[in-house]
Amino acid sequence: MSLHLVESTHQEQLAEALVQHMNPAVLQEARLEPTTVIVQNAGLGRWLRLWHARHCGISAGVKMPFAQSFIAKELEALGFYDRWQGLEPVVMRWQLFDLLQARAFEDWSEGSPLTDYLSSKHSNLERRAWQLAGRLADLYDSYAVHRPEWVTAWCAGDSPTGELPHLDWQAKLFRAMVEKMGLSAEELDRCVVGLALQRFFAEGVAPAESQGPLHVFGITSFPPAFLRFFQQLAATRELYLYHLIPSEAYLGELPKNYRASLLTDLDAGELNSGDGADLLDNSLLVANGQAAARFQSLLLALDYPTGEMPQLATVEPGSDLLRLQNALRMNEPYCDFTADGSFSVHRCHSHLREVQVLQQQLLALFAADPSLRPEDIMVLVPEVSDYTDAIQSVFGMGTRPHTGADPIRIPFCIADQKSAGDENCWRFFAALLNLLTGRQHFSEVACLLDFEPICQRLGLDRDLLKDLLHVLQSVGIRWGIDGPQRKAAGLPEYAAYSWDYGLQRLYDGLIFGASGPRDCAPYVTDGRMLEAVGSLTQFLRPIFELAGRSHQRCSFREWSEAMISVLRQILGSEAKEGGEWMRLLASAIGGIQVASTDTEIGLDTFCLMLQENDFAESGPSGLLRRGVTFCRLQPARHIPARVVCILGLDEGSYPRQQRSLEFDLIELQRRHAKALRGTGLAYRELHYLGDAHIRDEDRQLFLDCLLNARERLYLSYVGQSDLDNKALPPSLLLSELLQFLQRLPEPDAEAATMRQALLEKVIVRHPLQEWSAENFKQAQPTQGQPPVPLHFNLQFAAVEAPVETRRSFLAASEPEESAAESPTDVTAEQLLRFLKDPAKDYLSQQLHVKLDELDWVETHEDQEALEMDGGAAWGLRRQVLQQWLMAKQQGQLSPEFASELKRAWQLDLTLPLGHAGEAVWVTQVAPLLQLLETHLSTIDLHKSSFHFQQGGLHYQDEYWENAAGQRLILVNGSLSQAKYLLEAFVHHIGAEQGSWILNLKTQDCTVWSALNGSERGGECGRAWLSDVLELWRHGQVQPLAFSLEIAQAYVVARRKDPGADSKALLTLAYQQKWECYGGIGQDRSAAQCLCFDDTSPASPEAPDALSQAFAANAECILDPVLAWAEELDLKKGGQ
Repeated sequence: MSLHLVESTHQEQLAEALVQHMNPAVLQEARLEPTTVIVQNAGLGRWLRLWHARHCGISAGVKMPFAQSFIAKELEALGFYDRWQGLEPVVMRWQLFDLLQARAFEDWSEGSPLTDYLSSKHSNLERRAWQLAGRLADLYDSYAVHRPEWVTAWCAGDSPTGELPHLDWQAKLFRAMVEKMGLSAEELDRCVVGLALQRFFAEGVAPAESQGPLHVFGITSFPPAFLRFFQQLAATRELYLYHLIPSEAYLGELPKNYRASLLTDLDAGELNSGDGADLLDNSLLVANGQAAARFQSLLLALDYPTGEMPQLATVEPGSDLLRLQNALRMNEPYCDFTADGSFSVHRCHSHLREVQVLQQQLLALFAADPSLRPEDIMVLVPEVSDYTDAIQSVFGMGTRPHTGADPIRIPFCIADQKSAGDENCWRFFAALLNLLTGRQHFSEVACLLDFEPICQRLGLDRDLLKDLLHVLQSVGIRWGIDGPQRKAAGLPEYAAYSWDYGLQRLYDGLIFGASGPRDCAPYVTDGRMLEAVGSLTQFLRPIFELAGRSHQRCSFREWSEAMISVLRQILGSEAKEGGEWMRLLASAIGGIQVASTDTEIGLDTFCLMLQENDFAESGPSGLLRRGVTFCRLQPARHIPARVVCILGLDEGSYPRQQRSLEFDLIELQRRHAKALRGTGLAYRELHYLGDAHIRDEDRQLFLDCLLNARERLYLSYVGQSDLDNKALPPSLLLSELLQFLQRLPEPDAEAATMRQALLEKVIVRHPLQEWSAENFKQAQPTQGQPPVPLHFNLQFAAVEAPVETRRSFLAASEPEESAAESPTDVTAEQLLRFLKDPAKDYLSQQLHVKLDELDWVETHEDQEALEMDGGAAWGLRRQVLQQWLMAKQQGQLSPEFASELKRAWQLDLTLPLGHAGEAVWVTQVAPLLQLLETHLSTIDLHKSSFHFQQGGLHYQDEYWENAAGQRLILVNGSLSQAKYLLEAFVHHIGAEQGSWILNLKTQDCTVWSALNGSERGGECGRAWLSDVLELWRHGQVQPLAFSLEIAQAYVVARRKDPGADSKALLTLAYQQKWECYGGIGQDRSAAQCLCFDDTSPASPEAPDALSQAFAANAECILDPVLAWAEELDLKKGGQ
């Protein structure tokens, strides 16, 4: 029997060689048992099965285990290993945790590092001990594979010669763990794969010769012990290893002189990490091929045979991508570049924008190449979890090319995820653990109630759930179970805003009604709501009872029983989905319990143990299922595809930084290689070649994925700040790739300039938002052209977008002629909202971007209502006014009105609790009630309305007026400010008998005469309204170039000096008023930045057409208003 090494730079060639070696005609024998092909991951195995089926008609009689599981089964068959008694890291972690909790190390002379780390001066000692036990368990497992001689010596009571920090206490702790478990040296060997391999090598036992050939496919890295196992296995069995190499330069060229220099460095005690750079011309291979070089040298150091390389047909590279790959495979120092679009780099503002841009660029690829299918595309990211929500949102919603069209959705699958049901189950469990270990915030309970099985259990539909949460908020529930629980957590013992307090208020209102105690809530009359409150109380009781045991200590088994009991009560075992979740979670908890010990722990530690086990990690890979495949780089590193897209190449994110533990003996051995020379701990050649180097592995991953693209390579990163649009650097890997593409055969300034210009064509800077006009300025690229910023949703396109920016197969159909539409209603409130911030109004009404809904970030539902901001205070004053006017109109304005209003607002928490509520009443409400009583108590008021027709627009304004027809207009600030003056002016239009301007903030009253009494003529208000409604109509199609503060400063300056340069005046106003956003009226708002690419249409950098439009709009809106103010000398009166 023999060992065969097959090497190639193309995965397809290795697969073809595998299929040929599996052919029965080649084997010259008929065997019934399946052929074993060892693969490195499930994704590669699925690709290989598809290849096998495509070339043989069917893929059958093939099993594809992973290397470690195959080795474990072989060792078990030979009697060297017992996988059912395996000493896995999870088992070691519990045993080590017991030892650390017992604190036996305090009596060790070598135990000072443990004593310092687990000193009583630290908080959460139990958590620190559990985390340290996990790190040590992983290290011991690594030692057993990469340094088995250490573990063998420790068990024998010896230690290799040489001084190494942290060695003595780790050896003693390992021996203590083995003694605690009662394992002999022979039993330990049978429990640990690495030690079982050492016995296998020492005894020289070979398997039976009756087994068929073994294939190990797509290897790029293996520990030396695994390679030695396959080498010894080949003595009695045909064994084929298929090795994918990045470049032909490594085959037979890297080797002897490189290894000789390496051994010299090692003997000298110093490691030269140059890795044969003098032998390589391609800088990308030098930078990214270190891991492949070490593995090649490892094969040679273990005397593996020289690889057989199938001959490839010579093909002239016809694209930038193929020329780049050819330079890598042939070790060439540079390559030609023509910017044909086969290689592109995309700079975006966030991970979400990366996914949005990817969706549109893929649509462009499908349009340019009809033969391209979604299954031909792989999208790789460093971590799928960072992109999952964005992928599901963007690709799940699709793109709607025009109004009325169905959205176009690109089919996709996300690898390394469980089914939607299982994923929701784990999310529910994480939410439950957060609720148990947190402060029982309102948002945590709301999150738990949002899961469908919980809603079914409680009999809630979505509308009822929303109403229930509103009721709970209104009765003052914010956080905490009750007062005693808060005291037990070291917080002040007060019940306000707790769950017990809020629910008790609800039940008091239910029992006593309006005659109940002072703090009871209003009576809940809806029968379904009463049932929902009762069901919620029953649902929360077992959860809060378990959370209340946070200071008890129990074993993991006892906590598990309590947790399963809670799950049974809140999920129910009889419900279909809830029962499935119950069984799934009980099984997962039981799996951890198998390895646990009887050590007593707290509830927080128990929940931490459950949280650290990512149950969803073991789900099906999902690779190559249907549509575009999204996955991590690692599973797809050896899978070729027509289009390979790599997202997330941000600075510092990839390659990962290698942060080793302070007490990692393997890393310490490498650092102290010179001092350990000649000792039993000497750092040898096989150590250097076989140890894992995370950063080099990440670099190799990037190189492998780059070589797997067959037609297009799409690279993307967050290259612009979403705060200030500042350029951000890419990953070092991408920077090195771009630097390589800049290299030329001869130094030539003109050629260098041309190459830089070509590179800039394929480095695409995308705008901050999908609806940016930048996405519609360039024509859709065809095959062979570089990509451009684009979007296929024509609703986002500006009216003046050039005709040639067509979107071929997504073009809108001709609109059908429709019947005459009814007039559009526009209210005064809508018009004012538009004038105060046209950009914000456009985003809200046309694109449904509700910036106001983000206010919960600042005013969270868990926060106690202890104070009011300016907006809330203004809203409260408006409520007071409306309540007072309605009561006056209905004849219910009694002396008890103020006390009844105060009582009602205390019950529904319109006023904060306690002293804070009293302060709000005294400062905000009482003075306003006094103002209304002084000015309006003797006047009869009734509601009326004003109507105005303009084209297809119907404008209406509702207001209060007295018997003489004078209007009541309310403002909340000085009339010298444009937003308050504009508000008063809009409501004053059509007031033939004049208006009263009641200032709720300054608490004074001003009388305005009718507009028809002005020098400008009776129709000036209606003429102004007509012009402004036309601007409103335009602002519903695209953002209006206008912002209030800059416009006021500009118009005021313009009126003072009509002959001044408009551009200069506008620039001066911009410099004065482009302020940080602090509310309506401040011009540097989020909406302005979103609509005008992070600037203002009045800025000096804005296009002339945009700044001219701003000036014209400002004069149209504010010039008549300021003229009216000057005529009445309102500015002086308002002050």
